[in-house]
Amino acid sequence: MSATNNNAGAPVQDASSYVDLNGNAARAIAAATAQIDLALREAHQPVDTLGRTLERIAEHMQELRKQFLTHAQHCGDAQGMLEMDLAVEALSAQMAVAIQNMQFFDRMFQHLTHVHDYLTGGADNLASVATTTSAADVEDAAKRWETLRERLFTRLLSDAQRQVLDIVLPPQFWQARRNSSKVAHAGPGDIELF
Repeated sequence: MSATNNNAGAPVQDASSYVDLNGNAARAIAAATAQIDLALREAHQPVDTLGRTLERIAEHMQELRKQFLTHAQHCGDAQGMLEMDLAVEALSAQMAVAIQNMQFFDRMFQHLTHVHDYLTGGADNLASVATTTSAADVEDAAKRWETLRERLFTRLLSDAQRQVLDIVLPPQFWQARRNSSKVAHAGPGDIELF
């Protein structure tokens, strides 16, 4: 990586280093996105199979309960049949809870899909900045960052997810970064008013 010194003595990266950094960042984000996509695809089949299995078990337990009730009408040991019926009913209730909790996967899948889309847009944005030298293109890229952030914010599923995004990447973060690079500071001997 080559660098030169500016008047203040701080190293300044040349344009090719900047392009290379953005290109590497875009490739890193694309690699992370590909891993999220792969994890989602690999998890889908086993979780789907598990959900269908739980549903079949619940259906079989309902059939078993019906058979117990039919048998209880013809059986002299009503107390034993009642205990078996209550046990099957309790097991059915636990299965219903398990099936309901399997819905976490749908929420997780949606959440990670939104993050995946955000990362894909970020990688595309970095790649486009890496190949441009125009100030207007850089300005457009800054606007695209904010658009990506807002789209992710609106697609998130819970307040907790939105709060985490606001903490890590507050609204107008990219706008503030873009504006901070344009702020004129007082020169030597001048006074800055706050």
